[in-house]
Amino acid sequence: MNTRPLLLAALLALTGCAGSGLTGDAFRPAVHVVRAGDTLYSIAWRHGLDHRELARWNDLDSPDHLRVGQRLRLSSRGPVAASDRSTSAPTRQSRTTAQRESQAESRSAPAESEESAKESSKPVGDEPGAWRWPAGGELIGEFGGDGVAGRGIEIAGEMGAAVKASAGGEVVYSGEGLQAYGQLVIIRHGGGFLSAYAHNDRLLVDEGQQVVAGQQIAGMGRTNDGDVLLHFEIRRQGTPVDPLDFLPARE
Repeated sequence: MNTRPLLLAALLALTGCAGSGLTGDAFRPAVHVVRAGDTLYSIAWRHGLDHRELARWNDLDSPDHLRVGQRLRLSSRGPVAASDRSTSAPTRQSRTTAQRESQAESRSAPAESEESAKESSKPVGDEPGAWRWPAGGELIGEFGGDGVAGRGIEIAGEMGAAVKASAGGEVVYSGEGLQAYGQLVIIRHGGGFLSAYAHNDRLLVDEGQQVVAGQQIAGMGRTNDGDVLLHFEIRRQGTPVDPLDFLPARE
């Protein structure tokens, strides 16, 4: 029996998953090595994890204290040796946070309590009326299909059209470190919710910035295929959910 076609098909499936910017349980590696520009949120997003669990599994006292070369385990099983933790330069998120904290008074509360306080101070993500449409174009892709596109919805529009925060919260990622998403903004809301806005032409917000619902955060851009659209996701505790279950009905 010629097994080459089966082997080729398996390799293609693995390659497609690795290039998607998000891995499922079956393909998730055991460890992620932190690279320049990585944040706790972008790493969790890439691997389909809850950022709070990722921090807990790796004993991170602050989500901002990642270092280039640091090895993070991507499940609750298996230790990561202390010798694997690099002392090289901090990632972009570490530097940004350090600059902010150097201008603020020292805080006595533990990082975990501070995180909980931030979560509880924001509107809960599944409250009625908590979400708005992030762009005004035609809905051209719905939740549930294959690949990255199926993890959210896609809204057509014109180049540079306003992309707005669907709900109020804190910008926890603003960059282009996840190839399949292009220029990406991730916002943290209450109740363990995150929202993401991908394939932007320009980003108008920075990490750590507080935004309100309806505030413009980016300009719409092109996908790798050349289509002008916004890819929009909502995740609850790291798991993609259908945005149409939360957005108001369009007339």
